Amino acid sequence: MTLSDLFYTAVIPPALATVMLGMGLSLTIGDLKRVVVFPKAVGTGLIGQLLLLPALAFLLSVVLGSSPVIAAGAIMLAACPGGGR
Repeated sequence: MTLSDLFYTAVIPPALATVMLGMGLSLTIGDLKRVVVFPKAVGTGLIGQLLLLPALAFLLSVVLGSSPVIAAGAIMLAACPGGGR
């Protein structure tokens, strides 16, 4: 096992879990109530992030004539959920 394999299997997953736990612990009851009170805002954000952004990446890949590998990478990157705050 190489050093990079060890890094990606032993260091990155616990670090990611720690960041995700910290993000989850920073949520308040008020944050959860806002999701119920403003469902249109949540729906708009989800549609934009999960549907429109990958579609835009696909459209740009077609228009710019990207190679299939670059196009697939751009679409997968666009489909990834956004970060916090």
